[in-house]
Amino acid sequence: MGKLYGFVFLLSYSRYLFAHLFPRSSFEFFIQGHLLAFSTLSGIPHAIRYDNLSSVVLKRRPEIQYNPRFLEFSRHYHIEIRLCNPGAGNEKGRVERAIRTLRETFFNTVEKHSSLKALNQALHEWVDHKNHTPHRTTGKEPAHLLPEEKLQPLPEKPWNNVGIHPPVKTTKTALMIFDTNSYSVPDYLVGKSLSIHSTPDMILIYDGPKQVASHPRCFDRHRQIINPLHRNYTRLSSVAKMQRIHEAIKNLHPAMSEFLLKNQACGEDPQKTAYEIFKLMKHHSRGMLHSIASECLRKKSPRLRTFLSHLHLELTEAETVHPQKTELLNISYQPRGLEEYDE
Repeated sequence: MGKLYGFVFLLSYSRYLFAHLFPRSSFEFFIQGHLLAFSTLSGIPHAIRYDNLSSVVLKRRPEIQYNPRFLEFSRHYHIEIRLCNPGAGNEKGRVERAIRTLRETFFNTVEKHSSLKALNQALHEWVDHKNHTPHRTTGKEPAHLLPEEKLQPLPEKPWNNVGIHPPVKTTKTALMIFDTNSYSVPDYLVGKSLSIHSTPDMILIYDGPKQVASHPRCFDRHRQIINPLHRNYTRLSSVAKMQRIHEAIKNLHPAMSEFLLKNQACGEDPQKTAYEIFKLMKHHSRGMLHSIASECLRKKSPRLRTFLSHLHLELTEAETVHPQKTELLNISYQPRGLEEYDE
């Protein structure tokens, strides 16, 4: 899973705890941590105390300069920002103790979980258990004290957690580079300046006000994420076209790559299989196709027929029949009268 970053949020009075792990520590994940915490609490604190992290405050002297993006976020939710004094971590000692407990009793079990999703689910269960266990200081369960916090209600319009980045030109191969990874755009946009809008889950690419591409956000490094529909294959030979499509489908998702590899081991043509999956992308989402590939692998049946059966489709190509004696195809038949059958 690589390096992970934890967002930990604690209510001072009730000691109610929230924690979540992210693959990055950039601003949109810091904001996403707040949004998840507010949703869990079904409310918003009137004031929040922070250490001097750059996502909140850019400098303290000669006067405090807040991060303008976070200042806009705090105004949206009517949150008063309170800062710890420099080097005075003890001013937020309650949350620091919660982090120490997490390190000592939960993070040493990280290797037991196979994915970030599974790890976060286990973390939320651990936190829920803590929230329903009497706190050593208050002697009461944080969950029982939560209604006494008098939180602000959630606004009707939630914060739109999107990072908008300055326009840059695409590469000569119609790719946009973000966080070391390359994301495809349609071929006709080569050399044009486009803007990336990033969320914790998606990469959206805009040509002015028009969205021209979208991709699930990748947290590997130096990967190419290519949508086959962005590429113009009309000038390629049929062999080169099949190779390109196979490569593009293989790179869509690790499950798809493994499916095609095992499809070949089953004696099928992986290029033909990739082409059939490529055609399905016109009517089915990539997420659905990734899930089907994973399900076929789970059932140990990485065949095209199995893949299509999940979409209630069948192979329609009929096999050509070649009889051993071709003269049988030229049988002549002389009609006979029905009266012969009466005998």
